[in-house]
Amino acid sequence: MTKISWLVNLMELRKDYFQNKWVIIAEKRGVRPHEFKKLEETVEGSVCYFCPGSEGLTPPEIMRIGKPWRVRVFPNKFPAVDGSGQLSGFQPIMDAKLLPAIGTHEVIVETPDHKQQLADLPAARIREIFNVYSQRIEQLEAQGAKYVLVFKNNGRAGGTSLVHSHTQIISLPIMPHHVVEEQKDAAAYQKKHGVSPYVAMAKAESKGPRFIMESGGVVAFAPYASAYNFQARILPKRTVKRFSDLKDKELAGMALCLSKVLKRLKSINAAYNFFIHYGTHLHIEITPRIATWAGFELSGGVIINSVSPELAARYFRTGK
Repeated sequence: MTKISWLVNLMELRKDYFQNKWVIIAEKRGVRPHEFKKLEETVEGSVCYFCPGSEGLTPPEIMRIGKPWRVRVFPNKFPAVDGSGQLSGFQPIMDAKLLPAIGTHEVIVETPDHKQQLADLPAARIREIFNVYSQRIEQLEAQGAKYVLVFKNNGRAGGTSLVHSHTQIISLPIMPHHVVEEQKDAAAYQKKHGVSPYVAMAKAESKGPRFIMESGGVVAFAPYASAYNFQARILPKRTVKRFSDLKDKELAGMALCLSKVLKRLKSINAAYNFFIHYGTHLHIEITPRIATWAGFELSGGVIINSVSPELAARYFRTGK
């Protein structure tokens, strides 16, 4: 593995593999992963709506896995989208547009154990949860959704309001801007180079200082132009567009990779989000919420990252 001790006090601009996104890597001298550790303050009510015994307090169940259940899926009680099709009556101006926010907003409770987080579950259980993601994506698309966003908020800085471990799903009648841009840029790269940028990055990052692990034809690595402290990406080494296209060994490998990354983040109490993009090439993006974006990032769209992806990958590999 490439030596990376020289990266201390690194200052450089890095552009993403194929998208026009830039990051400043501004590594702090001598900072180690444990120094990012924060105490996670939790405030809980007397009743957890996601625990066994509270099933009657949630909206009607969509599906469950196991008897007694290991995974439950039900509509979000406070949805960001719905099927009403109601509009405000305010007319858009200029080139603005207006559509009803028609869609579904669902909750996937990942475990009946209130004290467990996804990082605590064995890879086999994470694989089971991936299968639920796949089923819900396929079903919601069959019902007319243009795109289904699968995402997880963990920790207060990650935007979670309920401690009990869960993922959220929102289906939309439009393609999200980030996904559209990602797919457009990927198509342009493939046209220019004759190879998928995801396949190319998986091959390139399977060796070298940003590599985390590989299992079952799936690779985990810290992206070259990481915008977040300890950011990680997980994707199959071959072109796989969606969960339903994965081979069994790839699904298992993806679960194992995610398990390792989340365990490392838990050891420093890092809040995080992860999300899944599919369509061009299935991948999971894990974005820890350790640093706060400020005026420079918000005004210029260029992110300052104080942890180089090389050192982040070393931490994920070794815990040091």
